[in-house]
Amino acid sequence: MGVIFGISAVLLFPTLFITATHLFDYATNIWVALYIPLVPMFLGYLFFSFGLKRIPASQAMTLALVEIPVATLLAVYLVGESLTFNSYLGLVLILLCVIVLTKKKD
Repeated sequence: MGVIFGISAVLLFPTLFITATHLFDYATNIWVALYIPLVPMFLGYLFFSFGLKRIPASQAMTLALVEIPVATLLAVYLVGESLTFNSYLGLVLILLCVIVLTKKKD
């Protein structure tokens, strides 16, 4: 996974200077440009990789399915995003599917 991100970063780096001409105009932009790849992406995938080594793949994929509703609900409550009825219905369906997947078979 790291190799893919590394190759992608090297290949996409020149486009930064073509498309993001105002990225380095303000110090805040520079900090944001450094923060996003290092903290949420690098640390997120690092912790995910550590977790994959310690739990079975089936449990990891079930947890990965919960990531979508959690991120969506965080966007609603922290950022103020608005969702439609169908969006909430989709969240409920995903959570119900996760519950069904995690139930023990008798």
